[in-house]
Amino acid sequence: MIEAVLGDAAVTLVDCDAIAFSVGPGSFTGLRVGCAVAQGLAFGSSLRIAPVGTLSAIAHSVAAIDPTEPSRILVAQDARMGEIYWTLIERAGSWSRTIVETTLASPQAMCDALEVHRPIGIGCGNAWTLHGALLDGLVGRVVTRQAADAVEVAQLGVIAVREDRLVKAELASPVYVRNDVARTTVQREALARDRLQAAAPGAARLS
Repeated sequence: MIEAVLGDAAVTLVDCDAIAFSVGPGSFTGLRVGCAVAQGLAFGSSLRIAPVGTLSAIAHSVAAIDPTEPSRILVAQDARMGEIYWTLIERAGSWSRTIVETTLASPQAMCDALEVHRPIGIGCGNAWTLHGALLDGLVGRVVTRQAADAVEVAQLGVIAVREDRLVKAELASPVYVRNDVARTTVQREALARDRLQAAAPGAARLS
């Protein structure tokens, strides 16, 4: 696939300025594979790497909406295990700044943390598909954008090149945000008991 893209553009790796890749957050295996591929390409072509945040790339994909109107963009991506990866970005046209760095929280904890930052103009990411009822009224409107793709990552990579925010290949690494990537059987059973208890508050606690 990489060879095909380079062929379509009539360039080789050594013609490029850098290798951009999505550092996360995301799936544990996917991030490691992406980082390994980027490092291999960079080592083989003596290029540096442009690390691009996954949620920043999603926000970049909706930046063309009302490009002259200052707005806050909430990117909220399902993190499984009842939690959400989220970040809050303020932008106007090509200018942007991160208000809240990428964070992991439950939907309720995210809503509570965002109270001091409202109003929020745009929400994007797949959290509304999976946790929509819990996020109602949080943003002015939701933009249907489930994930970032290579176009947004490459565009932010170009900005990183211009601003000289590149790293050596050996220093590239994924950003996991969460270190716990799975629950044990005991943890899952305890969570199931808690959910049953929450659904029937008048019932006796299960043992």
